[in-house]
Amino acid sequence: MSSSEQRQRDDDDSALNPHRELLMEAAAQIRADQVAREQARPKNVGQGTLGLFGDSLGGAAMGAAALVMGPIQGYRENGAKGLLGGAVGGLAVGVAATAYGFGSGLTKFAHGAKETARSFDSSSLDYRLVVNDHDRPQQGEYKAERDRLYDELKTKYNADNANSSMAGLAAPVDNKLYDVLGIQPDATPAQIRKAYYKMAQKYHPDKHPDDPEATAKFQEVSAAYQILSDPAKREEYHRLGEQAAADDTLMEPKALFALMFSDFDHIVGDLATARILSTPDQPTEGEENANASADSAGSSTGAGPQSLEEKEKHAKEARERRKKFQKARVAYLAELLNRRLEPWMAGDEEAFIKHAKHEVFAMRDEPFGREVLKTAGYVYGRRASRFLEKKKGPLHNVQSMLDNLGDKAHQIKNHVRAFEGGVKVLSSVNAEENETIDDKARRDTVNILGVVWLSSVLDIESTLKHVVSAVLHVDETNPKPIAKKKAAGLIVLSKIFEQA
Repeated sequence: MSSSEQRQRDDDDSALNPHRELLMEAAAQIRADQVAREQARPKNVGQGTLGLFGDSLGGAAMGAAALVMGPIQGYRENGAKGLLGGAVGGLAVGVAATAYGFGSGLTKFAHGAKETARSFDSSSLDYRLVVNDHDRPQQGEYKAERDRLYDELKTKYNADNANSSMAGLAAPVDNKLYDVLGIQPDATPAQIRKAYYKMAQKYHPDKHPDDPEATAKFQEVSAAYQILSDPAKREEYHRLGEQAAADDTLMEPKALFALMFSDFDHIVGDLATARILSTPDQPTEGEENANASADSAGSSTGAGPQSLEEKEKHAKEARERRKKFQKARVAYLAELLNRRLEPWMAGDEEAFIKHAKHEVFAMRDEPFGREVLKTAGYVYGRRASRFLEKKKGPLHNVQSMLDNLGDKAHQIKNHVRAFEGGVKVLSSVNAEENETIDDKARRDTVNILGVVWLSSVLDIESTLKHVVSAVLHVDETNPKPIAKKKAAGLIVLSKIFEQA
């Protein structure tokens, strides 16, 4: 990396991320796994067709074998009485095997068809959209462009978000954690993150290998950030003070999560809060003790604070909070995307394309930067193309069917990868040979961060689909000709992002 590129990175808050190495390691694992998977998939529609027939016939053969062997096995185990049960079991296995084989083959065919379409599409790619080395931005250029586009909207959103997030939050019983980071108790999430970046970078053990005081300070800063970056823990800290503090020396994955996507909030929004809100609310240790006491005291009457009605009410309130947050998130991201499209809509295509290329260069070297851009590009391109291709006729119906098939295969692939990642984390119990406790903790954290990304893809794609729908929604303020031009701009953006 050249000195000018390094200065550009140092100019950005992301350069101060003290856990960059962990995040980069997790991203590298995800990319290596993706490359291996891509190599095993069909490269064109011909290979996809062979996969369709091969897997379908294989599934059918297994199904037929199950139909035959089921009654035979039933007879062997229970005589004549076992024939019916064996036949039913064989039928169930036969149907499942046939369906699985057809589904697997269908997925391969969809992927092969998509790769063939992509090859034609890339061969006809407008030369203006090809990202070359000479498109690399100058020092600070990308950040200046980004600030011009989004600063006004982000400042307003952060102010509104701060007001809503602090609403009902009592004054903290002490300000120690805020003092550790050098901020005020009413600091916004962005201010908390920025303060942590700077303090953790200052005291990072890599900079002070022989200074136990610096290491202790780094741990103190990390513990403060773990709590103040998590809305639930922050509220608990305001009520309980240092009783809410964590003892971990290695930052827990939930806190690292907020750092994973902090540089992409203009594309994906507040993903950290989205993840926290998407998980069931867990009672604090104090609440558990109080509930246990109340349950014990009220066992004779059946009453208590954890009655079924109150649990249902609590769950309903949690769902309402998630819905409210997600609605605001989609609206905010739609506003940002509309702002990004303004140069394109004004006819300044050169500036629009230039900024997109600059973003590719800026995000390529960031943890999960490529993955975020490719995911956003996929959604932008698919949704915008469908908006522009709303035609009727047999050929369009076939194309629409293939598109739907490709989307289903894509969704299945993402769900399977997230599930496999979760299994990998859960199965990682014992330390490997010659592996220290710290090394195992690091390996587990990296694996968890990978699962965080894989599960986040599902949320990102779902959210961005709603964002694009909002941007392309046709009404009196956004007539169809304008919406069509926006869709064309999104397709351009997707083609550039896919080169990340």
